[in-house]
Amino acid sequence: MSNSRIHLAQTVLFGWSLVLMGGLPRPATAQETGLEDGVSLPTLIVTAEKREQSLQDVPLSVSAIDEVELEDAGIETADDLDARVPSLYIQNGATATSFMSLRGIVSQQTPGAPAGIGVYVDGVIRMDPLSALMSNVDLLDVERVEVLRGPQGTLWGRNTEAGAINIVTRRPDNEARAKARVTVGNEGYRVGELSGNIPLIDQEMFLSLAGVRTLRDGYSTNTVSGQDVDDVDEGMFRGKLRWLPLSGLDVQLTVDKAEARDGTYDYSYVSGSDISNATPRKITSDRDDQREHHDSYGFSLDVNYDMDVATLTSITAYRKNETENLGDTDFSAYDIMEALAKLNQEQWTQELRLTSKEDGGRLEWLVGVFLFDTKHDNWLDSTTGSDAMAVYGYPEGFPLSVGSDELEEQGQAVFGSVSYDLTERWSLTGGLRYEHEEKDFSSSGLLYGEPVRFDKDASYSEFLPKLSVSYNWSPDLMAYASVSQGARSGGFNSPLVSATGNTYDNELSTSYELGLKSIWWNRRLRLNGAIFRMDIDDQQIGQTVPGTAFVITTNAGESRNYGVELEMQAAVTEELELIANGAYLDTEFMDYVDPSAGADYTGNSAPFAPDYTYLLAAQYNKPLGNLLLGARLELKGTGRVYFDTANTLSQDPYALLNLRLGLSSDDWSVVLWGKNLTDEDYIRYASAYGTDALAIFGAPRTFGVTASYAF
Repeated sequence: MSNSRIHLAQTVLFGWSLVLMGGLPRPATAQETGLEDGVSLPTLIVTAEKREQSLQDVPLSVSAIDEVELEDAGIETADDLDARVPSLYIQNGATATSFMSLRGIVSQQTPGAPAGIGVYVDGVIRMDPLSALMSNVDLLDVERVEVLRGPQGTLWGRNTEAGAINIVTRRPDNEARAKARVTVGNEGYRVGELSGNIPLIDQEMFLSLAGVRTLRDGYSTNTVSGQDVDDVDEGMFRGKLRWLPLSGLDVQLTVDKAEARDGTYDYSYVSGSDISNATPRKITSDRDDQREHHDSYGFSLDVNYDMDVATLTSITAYRKNETENLGDTDFSAYDIMEALAKLNQEQWTQELRLTSKEDGGRLEWLVGVFLFDTKHDNWLDSTTGSDAMAVYGYPEGFPLSVGSDELEEQGQAVFGSVSYDLTERWSLTGGLRYEHEEKDFSSSGLLYGEPVRFDKDASYSEFLPKLSVSYNWSPDLMAYASVSQGARSGGFNSPLVSATGNTYDNELSTSYELGLKSIWWNRRLRLNGAIFRMDIDDQQIGQTVPGTAFVITTNAGESRNYGVELEMQAAVTEELELIANGAYLDTEFMDYVDPSAGADYTGNSAPFAPDYTYLLAAQYNKPLGNLLLGARLELKGTGRVYFDTANTLSQDPYALLNLRLGLSSDDWSVVLWGKNLTDEDYIRYASAYGTDALAIFGAPRTFGVTASYAF
């Protein structure tokens, strides 16, 4: 670790030692600080432990973004969460879907690979990491977003080793309302959104509907044809029917559909491995029909029944995802090769749990079962073009990689959690989950014209325990310590993209965390933080197949991640609020020899794990008669990030400046906004391509106006 990183770690740890040693006795009162009464931060309610609790009462590292903050900050897409949440790195590596890492653990992007970061929408897991978050449309009619950091396997289950993103959308209720919102910006950016709620039967049955359509021209240009690429055309619809047939029974049926018809493959080709030489948002290709199409739809039935001592919850869900990609895979002006990929995934999930009701006693408990059944059908057609003979000696239409993969998965889990107040100040929580998965994989086709076939089945079982202890110094100050285990099941790589390394092992980690939750200044200041360490065995890593752009999953022997996370929110006055969030992260491969390249990467940093992230924001709201003038200034920063295990591809630290200025009433609002106002050029994704490299740049400066009307 470099001296600068050691100094940063020492500084942060010293600062926390001052808080822990000097700030623990009691928070300052309003009289002591001289602050006037009437100003305070709202209480944030989360469901991180599968029950409603105040954010400050949950003994784990959680970020919660409520409806007000979503509106004030203009958070409309999954990518807007990047760097806003400590230790979260999220970028749309492809056009329509988002690429994520949390605390240095990457959500894999190979078909059928376990995610590592669980994504849940209204309690339903998105099991396919390739379509877990559609970057431009998924935050539709959202009530709040919760990001749980650290292993969440005990309660949230399958492949939540790094944490979970829990998106909670608005539930239908007895109030009639509707809202329309329109956005127009540069680069041809246009968004139309409409949502509404209708009481069908007073106090008994309610219907909510929401839809959004997003259009944007491409940021990148094809230097051969002059046409834009990576353009966006995405839409989403969600409908909810809620029924309260009798006292204590709450039934909700949700249906949703999302689609994307986007351009794709906006890779800038770089000769050599120095991606700083890449030309921003310029690609070279002989074709303009490249595309990335996604279709995702599903339904869920959520039933809650309140009994005398507990609440019974059942969530039954079905989802289907279909993806089609067509791309120029030689990244040149010549017709050398292309690839058409079709990926289909289906999932059935069932969760049944029983949660104790809060009765003022010392004991709280939860037990449950979870079942899933998924199927992946993937088809790949990568062939040579008319110029391949002159370049590589292959005739046109030669099958480089042609065939299909099938993967079937079934799994069962039982889980439970118990919390007990040992005294008025000390609390102990223990949890355990047992998971069993079975996988059956089959693949056949041609690799460089030679027949290949691979059939394999495997099963994986894990016990995932968690233990935490918390101490309440006062109603507004709590410290906690926890130890937990997380896991990702093993799996298979397609022989259509790699002749070797067709299996990878399960990943197991142990996480240690110390945290602090505090409210100060008579509820004007919220200060939360955590220090963590993760020891990882057989960490699953995405590796580029030598000489290609294909990625497979491999295992690193041993890894270690540790870091510090801080979140601060302060209501300075009735009109001014300040926000400061940040994280420092150190990742290291303790023992890793790449099986495909034979290189020793021991001592290197994990890819897609910035060594720091931060958000500094000021929100100012000034009443003007019956109107409200709002202004928000943000600075989001990201430290050095590596894109490969060899640590040869990296992006230097960068910061993005955002600004919003709006005027609103009870019914309408108009907001002028700008993102990346300094027009910073930064690479959000890169990969090796033989001895050369490919790079995708982030969005340039964008600006526009958003108008909304509620009725």
